[in-house]
Amino acid sequence: VWSLTQKLSDTTAMKVCVGILVLVCMISFLEIAIEDRSVDVTLHQLTSIVSYEHAQSGFTGTTSTDYSCDLIDLFILKVKGAFKHNVLYVRLDGWTFYDFDEGGCLRPPMQDTTAAALNRKESLQDFSHLRETDIIWACLPRESCLSGGGAIVSAILVDISLE
Repeated sequence: VWSLTQKLSDTTAMKVCVGILVLVCMISFLEIAIEDRSVDVTLHQLTSIVSYEHAQSGFTGTTSTDYSCDLIDLFILKVKGAFKHNVLYVRLDGWTFYDFDEGGCLRPPMQDTTAAALNRKESLQDFSHLRETDIIWACLPRESCLSGGGAIVSAILVDISLE
């Protein structure tokens, strides 16, 4: 009787172990890769708000940018607090609103070209010794970031090297 009970418990234990291994393998295959798109979403939101403000006020660079800077500061605090990332550069609707080296939100912002924005990205990346895998470079329109051609309306550069 004892040998029969032992054989039954051994086969049951083996089945449980195999079942657990199969379950672990299945979970690893079914795991969903989550891509953080918060920088892209924020870029869209900030660009919409700033574009609307520019259209309403006839923005010339001397108009008050307090609201825009407050929103950018909130984004920077969120990124720094939640993810331990540093925002290095923010360009919205053709104007540079934030530059890490300048110490924060620029008042008034600087109007620049796509070439100037790309040069600033390269210089910040080189100065900080960051690889392409250490940054998030989000642009609008998105194709201008991917292909490297076309006008960049808005862009955000984030240092994710501490991730």
